[in-house]
Amino acid sequence: MESANTFTVTDARERFADVVTSVAYSRQPAVITKNGRRAVAVVPYDVLELFTKLEALIDISKANVALENFEKNGGVTLDELKRQLAAE
Repeated sequence: MESANTFTVTDARERFADVVTSVAYSRQPAVITKNGRRAVAVVPYDVLELFTKLEALIDISKANVALENFEKNGGVTLDELKRQLAAE
């Protein structure tokens, strides 16, 4: 994904207020490169919030799958695991 808003670290440092303003008003991320490689992105805050919520939903989904697997196939409870580890 190439972005018209790509800056080197040096340029971004020198023009940080401009980078932030551009992202805030254009709603488009700015990519910051270091040694010619994409290193980080400045994104609108609501994009970060959305990303964080999506990560949480993925984690919940994985936890539900693990719980279903545990309930279906059995397994070791946390207390049982602690006892087993303490016995070793």
